[in-house]
Amino acid sequence: MEPIIHIHNATKRYSKHTVFNRLNLAIGQGDCFALAGENGAGKSTLIKCILDFIELDQGAIKINGQANQIPLSRSNIAYLPERFNPPYYLTGKSFLNYIASLWQEEFDHKAITNTFEAIELDSEVLTRSVRTLSKGTIQKLGLAACFISHKSLLILDEPMSGLDPKARVLVKTLIASLKEQNRCVFFSSHLLADVDEVASRIAILHRGALVYDGSPQDCRARYQTKNLELAYICCIEANPPLTKTSPR
Repeated sequence: MEPIIHIHNATKRYSKHTVFNRLNLAIGQGDCFALAGENGAGKSTLIKCILDFIELDQGAIKINGQANQIPLSRSNIAYLPERFNPPYYLTGKSFLNYIASLWQEEFDHKAITNTFEAIELDSEVLTRSVRTLSKGTIQKLGLAACFISHKSLLILDEPMSGLDPKARVLVKTLIASLKEQNRCVFFSSHLLADVDEVASRIAILHRGALVYDGSPQDCRARYQTKNLELAYICCIEANPPLTKTSPR
């Protein structure tokens, strides 16, 4: 079966600095795929290249078998950026309606109610201005929009940012349910305990190269550690940088 995301020999440079070099990844429908790495490793840059916000210097990316530069290839993606800041003058409801219009979908009240309940997002958010909401509540609103969508591929850049511990548990439960629906979730995260719980695969991006691609369980087993955080440290220490890299 054709991977939902296929990255072939992807290279991105800024001036003389290499962000990543000749990356190869294939992500299948139904995968819950986590991208991990240090600050500045290039996680957000890779996501923006997938979405064609940033152009590759070399290589190619396909989504559902089509070049990612073709708008139709990205039509089945719901995306949450790392720094999610919806227009401050919108209410929660007007934001959801706006996103639905961009996706040519209609969010029904039942789906909104069920998703809000699942992540304990108060329905009063629908009538409140975004400018009055906390960071965590805004993050939940953005996640809710992605979860409510009918998109088969969700790309979430640091989805747990700003969430309290209980909210993280609820969001992880919802992400796990998406796997059961055969939807693909591609997310970046520094919270490796969360990755260990929900991801079926993890790729570690370190100084321009993928130094691990496999299950969290196999990563722990390879480095003989009791948790993924320790396995991650062992992995990057075993793979020193070969080239200079740029920030994000």
